[in-house]
Parts: sequence; C-alpha cells; structure tokens
Amino acid sequence: MASIAAGTTIAVACALVAGPSVSADPTPPAGPATADAGVTPVLTWTPCRDGFECSTAAAPLDYDRPRGAKISL
Repeated sequence: MASIAAGTTIAVACALVAGPSVSADPTPPAGPATADAGVTPVLTWTPCRDGFECSTAAAPLDYDRPRGAKISL
C-alpha cells in the first residue's frame, strides 16, 4: 500500500511541475517568415549509382533573399 501511495505522490508532483499542457497566452505563435518563395525548380531525374535516380536543385543560401546566392542540392 505504501508503494501505491508513493507512486501516486510522485505522479501528482510531476504533473504539478510540468504545469498545464495548454498555453494560457491566447496569442498564437508566429508563423514562418513571409519571404518571396522564389522559383520552384523543375527536377530532371537521371540514372545514377546502384539503380537510383538523381537530380540537382538550386536552393537559396538565405531564404530571406530567395533570389540571391544559391547552392546545389
């Protein structure tokens, strides 16, 4: 019986420490930046190693400047 009471005490203590799971702040979290998305690349798939297909796409180095410097992925 003592172990059940101890387990219950621990569970209640953990719930009190964790606090409510719903935020009391009615303000929704900020969404992603609304930068210009840039151009969506058209991928051309070609055979590569071991039966896979590969393609390369250019992605912005800085999504705040989607038309700036790019990197190939």
